[in-house]
Amino acid sequence: PTFSEPVRRDIRMAGQGPHTEDVVEKEMNTRQRWNRLAPEYLEAILRKEKGDYLRNKLLTPSLVRILGPLDGLRVLDVGCGEGYLARRMARKGARVWAFDWMDILISHAREEEQRSRLGIQYAVADASRRFPCPSALHLVVANMVLKDMPRIQTTVSEAHRVLRRGGRFVLTVLHPCFCMSSSQWQA
Repeated sequence: PTFSEPVRRDIRMAGQGPHTEDVVEKEMNTRQRWNRLAPEYLEAILRKEKGDYLRNKLLTPSLVRILGPLDGLRVLDVGCGEGYLARRMARKGARVWAFDWMDILISHAREEEQRSRLGIQYAVADASRRFPCPSALHLVVANMVLKDMPRIQTTVSEAHRVLRRGGRFVLTVLHPCFCMSSSQWQA
């Protein structure tokens, strides 16, 4: 899809710091790529029984160990995708807020919430803007999403803003040796 001038203006105005045309262009390219890929991604995740081998056997178990006990914690899942990690954290006793900028992924997450009734609050939102959650959170998680964010500094600033004193910001990123030529990362 192409973006109208009001959307271009919103993208330019989002976040903090300088807003160069390069950043605007990068964000629009990322959004276009995800608009194109989201249905295929969702279908693949569902077809592979809620994930793929690396996510199910390597990334998620390691992340769960790092997160530690979650019972009673207030948690935000930034860029939650279809909500698999938000559901996992809620099942471990966390009170979870979660958001992603892709409507199709949040729609699926909300459908799953209707079935499982875990109390997760989902929103369609952009991580380069004010996070749609309360403050004084114990934990903010950004799992494999920073690679798609042209304004990482805004995301980190927002994570800091919503965390309570002593709260944790846990993030995972793809190791650069696994980046493909289509990646937005620059070494």
